[in-house]
This record gives sequence, structure tokens and C-alpha cells, in this order.
Amino acid sequence: MKSKQVALVSAFLVAALFLAGARFAYAQTNAQAASCAETYTVVSGDTLGALAQKFLGSNSLYQQIADATNAANKVDSSYAAIADPNVLEVGWKLCIPAKAGGATTAPAATTPAPATAPAVAPLTLAQLGNATYQVQDAPGGSITLQDGKAEVEVAPGSASKYTAQIAEPLANGTINGKAYAAAVLITSGGGSGTFYNLAVVPNNNGQPGTGMTKLLGDRIKVNAIAFDNNTVKVDYLDRKEGEAMTTEPSVPVTKYFTIDAAGALVETQAPAPTMPSATAAPTTPGAVATPAVGTGFAGMWLSSSPAADASALLRTMELAEGGEATLSNNYVGKGIVTATGTWAQTAENTAMVTFTKSDDRNINDAFTFQLNGDTLTATQYDQGVYGGNPPTLYRATGVVTGTVSYLQKIALPDNAVVEVYLVDVTDANAPAKYLSGVSFTTHGKQVPLEFAIPYAGSQIQASAKYVAQAFISADGKLLFKNSSGVAVLTNGAPMSGVEIVVEPPTQ
Repeated sequence: MKSKQVALVSAFLVAALFLAGARFAYAQTNAQAASCAETYTVVSGDTLGALAQKFLGSNSLYQQIADATNAANKVDSSYAAIADPNVLEVGWKLCIPAKAGGATTAPAATTPAPATAPAVAPLTLAQLGNATYQVQDAPGGSITLQDGKAEVEVAPGSASKYTAQIAEPLANGTINGKAYAAAVLITSGGGSGTFYNLAVVPNNNGQPGTGMTKLLGDRIKVNAIAFDNNTVKVDYLDRKEGEAMTTEPSVPVTKYFTIDAAGALVETQAPAPTMPSATAAPTTPGAVATPAVGTGFAGMWLSSSPAADASALLRTMELAEGGEATLSNNYVGKGIVTATGTWAQTAENTAMVTFTKSDDRNINDAFTFQLNGDTLTATQYDQGVYGGNPPTLYRATGVVTGTVSYLQKIALPDNAVVEVYLVDVTDANAPAKYLSGVSFTTHGKQVPLEFAIPYAGSQIQASAKYVAQAFISADGKLLFKNSSGVAVLTNGAPMSGVEIVVEPPTQ
């Protein structure tokens, strides 16, 4: 298992979310390839995938940089000779080819309307920019924005000013049947801190009510906000414990919030995946319980593929009934990138999915999917980015549930990250194949830690062997692991009540 280098997460964008990790052919002669659009000198922390994302728009195009550099090396030895795309050395001179501008088969760059019209019109950022917010550290406990911002005296007659402004990401959704909007409220009390707060605003028939806020952190980087099963999910980057505030945030954090019975905004645990429940387990030894098969596009969809810079690329796409689309892209051993957007069914077995946000970037990644039973296959997508293999995902129809624990009498740090994977280990002579997984931050919670791994029943074979593996890390350091795994699903192994005991890695 590779070390958890989560600092690389922000370098990946949604353009690589569906890639199978295969090489993208660089169809030029050596003379053409040696013509570099620009040159680049490798610095510490660089990877070809990250550089391809930066210069070419997708980390899947890393082989283009390798091929162009090797071609340039044949006529100019100052360029590096790259034998292994996974290995770069500081100081190497790379040839960056021109970014391809060929035609694509992607649908028109329009955002599809939600599949189901909302009961009220969603709130806009401009509307939130003229609302009142309850903020704990604001003078008087609240502040009213005008045209997106506000500035008031910290105290009467004080030269210090308290400022606030509303900012993206913006999301609309429902919690317990009531409509809300969520965004970021950035505040400062006149000191050195710049504080990022989650702001959740009631949608009162298309008009904003008084917003509630929860502090996320000082000078962090909020990547995504989404409504998820009666919660608001926030993905952001923070710093490692002890790092200077001048350090760029790089540690991914995910938190969930909801509205409690008293109407207050409170932090909560991640909701369990919503999917059809499996039928009763069969009595025949070794048989696989047949999950209940859902219908339509709404639900959770899974895919697994190799990745150039990680152990595997696990994708979880959730299409909500209200038209929201979320894509979690788990680079096993490296970190997670989340994209958000919308989807709409355009025909009986056809739907458009468009992702418009990834990290803090605006994107427009559009797909047309064809539904065939429990399989989604892209029929229109950007072949210039994704190559000739259509992105394909499979319906999640069940979950493997259980707990992760350890015997040592020590506490986990608050920012510990737990990763649990469903792995196919049928072929003992081949590398294990990652099928699905979950990753979450403990936020101070201690063992036993509950997990629920979704899986696609159509991809489970009764004769195969599957295990659940678990890893716990913090600040990029592996703390505990169980890489051998615990048997699940087949050959009489359970799919619930799975107990994974992890141990410190051997030195």
C-alpha cells in the first residue's frame, strides 16, 4: 500500500475522473514531437500526471509529455530521457507539447435542468449577498450584507472593522423536506485571521431567510459544497497541525452539517449510502446474496480502473432525485477529488450529466449516458480527453458494513483518515483489484469506527474471493493497516458485521 500522500489531491481535476489509466497515443513524428510549446524544469513534488493536468488539461495525458521529452532528447541531450513515467528527478528539463485543440464529441456546453423541478426557485449568490447572517464573532452576533459584503466597527468608535462577504461554492437542496441554500461566508475581525464559515440560508418561497453559520477554519480553501441525504457536505483543504498559516492548505477535510430539531445548524456524521437493500442471504454455502435491483438513473454508480499515479482510481457517482450530481474520485493511496453538477433524463434510457465545479475551479465536463439494466455507458463525451474507451459505471446495489478497530491503548488524532476498500483477491498471482471504497476523517471519534462500502452486485462473482482492507493515517503518515483483509461476501463470508482489526505497520 502506498503512503497516503494526500497533498497531491489538489493537483487532480475532474477531467481524469473516468479514465482507465491507459496510455494516450501521441501520434506525431519524432521531429514534430521534438517541437516543444514550452519547456519545464522539474521541482520537488512534481509528477507527470500533475504536470499534464497543469499544461494539457488532463492528468491522463502524462504520456504525451514523456514521449515529447524523449523525442526532444534525441536531438538535444539537455532534455531528460524518461524511462519510467512514474519517476521524475528534480532539475530534469521536460518538453511540454502543444495542448491539443481537436474536435470532441461532448454535448453542447449547457447545464441540463434538474430532472425534477424544485418546489421553490433556488437562491442565487446575489440573493445571499443581501441577507442577514447569525455569526458568533460578529458585533452583536449578526451581520447584514449588501451587494455581497459588509463592514462594521468592531466596537463603537473603534478604528478596527469587522468585514464579511459571501462567496462560492453555492449549492441548493433540502434538509428534512425544507429548501435551503449553502455557501461560504468569509469574515475578519480586523486581525490577521480570515475565517471561512459555512453559511446555510432558509429558502422562503424563493427569498432568503436569516442565515446560520458554522466556522470551518482560518485561511482554508473550500473546494465543494453539496446537499447529501439531509446534510450539507463540505470539502475543503486545511493545513497540517503545527504548519505556519503562510503554508498553502493541502490536507483534505470533509465535514457534514444538518439542521437539528431546534432549528440550529450543527455538525453531524456522514450519512449512510442510500441504495436498495439486499435480499435475504441465501442458505446455499458459497452463494452470493442477490441485491435488489433498482431502476432508472437516480442512485449510486461505481467504477474501478488503473491509475498512473495511484494504486487504483475508484469512482462513485451519485445522481440525486432532485437533479444534483456528485462525483467522488478516489485515487487509492493519494486522496479524493470531488466534482459537483447536475443531471437530467433526456429520453427513456438516456441522461445528460454535466459537472461544473471541481475543487475551486469552474469546469464544464459533459456526458451523455445510456442506461442498460445496471450499467451506465457514456455515448457522448470528450474523446480528446478520455480516449476511445467509453466511461462505464455500474449500479451500487448493496453495502458491506462493519467496524475498524485496534488493540493498542492510544487515541487517534482528530484529523485521522480512515480508508476501507473492497478488494478482489481471487488470483493470488496477480495484484489485488480494488473494486470500491470509502474514506472519511474521524474528527476526534475513536475506535470502533463504523464503515459502509457500496458495491455493484453485477460485478460480484460467486466463485471469486473478496476481502475488506482498512488503513488509518494522519498527516500523510500511515498509523494502522490490515492489508491482508477480512473475507467478505462469498464462500460463506459476511456482508455485515465485518470486524477489521488494524495494526501499526512494521518498521
